[in-house]
Amino acid sequence: MLSILFIREILCFAMLSIGAYYDLKTREVDDGLWMVFGGAGSVLYAWEYVSGAMADAQIILVFISLTAVIALALYRYGFFGGADAKALVTISVILPVYYPLIPFYMHPITGITVLTNAVLFAMVVPLYNALSNLVKVARGERIFECLEEEPTWRKVLACFVGTPSNRPIRHHLVIEYSAGEGKKKKFSFRLNYGDDEGYGSSGNRSCYARSSTDSKRWLSQNLPFLLFMLAGFLATMLFGDVLLQVLLN
Repeated sequence: MLSILFIREILCFAMLSIGAYYDLKTREVDDGLWMVFGGAGSVLYAWEYVSGAMADAQIILVFISLTAVIALALYRYGFFGGADAKALVTISVILPVYYPLIPFYMHPITGITVLTNAVLFAMVVPLYNALSNLVKVARGERIFECLEEEPTWRKVLACFVGTPSNRPIRHHLVIEYSAGEGKKKKFSFRLNYGDDEGYGSSGNRSCYARSSTDSKRWLSQNLPFLLFMLAGFLATMLFGDVLLQVLLN
């Protein structure tokens, strides 16, 4: 049984490593990756059944179904992409339940633990954005030029979500839009936000023409979340549910 568990762990690690590489490089992952590794994980159930080491099938189905529902809901409401949802479901198929050798404060549902760990690691990005924007303000940069009319709470939120930059939009999302001809800009924190929606209108151009940050706009990173899921999986194997431990302690 331990040998089958080890194989499942290796399959998850290999799948997430390959997925993280392509996600970091192109932000796109071929569906064949999930099909191959998900199929390999499914074959292991037959091996366990033949060897008489099959776990409770009903529990496995419940955990896979629960993880799939969460993954699809997060994808449906734009919290992460299709590849992330498929990765989470495939992890659950390959390794639906994981009990660490040392007792931790964690539930045994592998996919959910990987997700919460990944979210915890991904929090470094908004913290980095906030620090970067704080440094810009300290240097005297007018990071809210043309956005002065926005409420303070939206400006604070924007500082965590993104930062003004003149870099190409590739791998980034525009989180500002023109409120109309001759009007000030506004922030948009919609989860499903088009890269070029609202940007480049005459209202934006006229505002930029008067600003000292000519080609800059507020951008938010399109995160390679599979990279954080890989880190979350490794943390699950080593430490269990890190987020739950932090909350309980």
